Amino acid sequence: MNKHVLKELLIDSIIENVEDNELEINDEFPLMGNCQFDSFDVVSILSTFEMKISDKLEKDITLSSDKAMSMKHSPFANITTLINFAYEIINE
Repeated sequence: MNKHVLKELLIDSIIENVEDNELEINDEFPLMGNCQFDSFDVVSILSTFEMKISDKLEKDITLSSDKAMSMKHSPFANITTLINFAYEIINE
C-alpha cells in the first residue's frame, strides 16, 4: 500500500468522524493539539483509519502502540507524520 492510498484513507476517516465538513485538510493538518478535535475525535479517527487499512490489506494493524507512544516526535502530530508511521508499521 502506498502513501497516497493511506492519505486518502486517513482523510476519509477524518471526514467520517468529524462534523465540520468544511475542514481544509492538507499534509500539515494537525491531528493533536487541534482545537477542532477533542480526544474522542482523535481516537475515533485512529480507529476508523486502522479499520480501513485492515480491510484493504486483510491484516490487522495497531497504530496506538507502545512504539508510537515512546517516539520522540508524535506520529499523531499531523497527516504526514501519521501516514509515514502507518506506512512504516505496514511494511515491518
